Amino acid sequence: MAKRETHGDLWRGFAVVLMLGANLAGSSLLAPHPPLLRFLFSLPAPIFIGLAGFYSVRQSAQKLFFRGAILLFWAVIIDLFGWNIGAFQEWDVLYVLGIGLWISIPFNQPWGNPIAILVALAGAISFGFPHLFHQGWFPPLPWLLIFLLGRFRNEFPRVAAWGTIGLLGSLYLWAFPPNTRLGYSEWYYPISVFSLAFATGVVGTITAFPRLIPQFSWLKRLGQNSLWVYVGSSFIIAWGSSRWIHGWKFSLFAFLWLLLVVFFAFFIFPPSKKDHG
Repeated sequence: MAKRETHGDLWRGFAVVLMLGANLAGSSLLAPHPPLLRFLFSLPAPIFIGLAGFYSVRQSAQKLFFRGAILLFWAVIIDLFGWNIGAFQEWDVLYVLGIGLWISIPFNQPWGNPIAILVALAGAISFGFPHLFHQGWFPPLPWLLIFLLGRFRNEFPRVAAWGTIGLLGSLYLWAFPPNTRLGYSEWYYPISVFSLAFATGVVGTITAFPRLIPQFSWLKRLGQNSLWVYVGSSFIIAWGSSRWIHGWKFSLFAFLWLLLVVFFAFFIFPPSKKDHG
């Protein structure tokens, strides 16, 4: 089994920290949300999805199938027992990740690139029919473009333009932010050409400059256990904070956010001897 990529785990850990705040914000943060926070909370989704695509080329078909099944299983469990909604209805980000890993199985074949390009074209065309294909939180078809972008980063490493695209997208979204959906901060509700451009820039930046992330051991632990943090925090929010906490000021929201980060980074996944060298 190939050794896990340290920088990938660190970036996932960074995304986990922001994801905890972003998922809390829907019920816990008084609107309007600060523009900087909306920018930061828009980073986790492309990091998770782009990295999944980036590392999918290095995994066996059996591992891709198993990991995809695990992600889809937990996506359904969270919807049914956390949010009390039907499976495949609101399209949690885990659905996109699971589908992405499954479709990577044929992509990894010698004849896979043409199929991947066709899927990318379908994702691009979907913007012409948003009412058909862009339903839910993370509609798979447009978001699979970001998964494929991470994948193609292995074969087409020149990504200087990606950062520029992301910068232009973020400037536009900062100036003309979309309305929050049910109080959530991210720029992706609904997904748009500009928010997809921003996500493209995020994936291009973290894959072109992986060492930008500081090498904190607690970040790495969060990244290595990102799925379990996501599942655990989803139930904490669905069964707890979303029912009891509504519209806190930023200081109280930040305290709750920090509490969740510390809870997972130091109590659920505490430091080990390996972390200390």
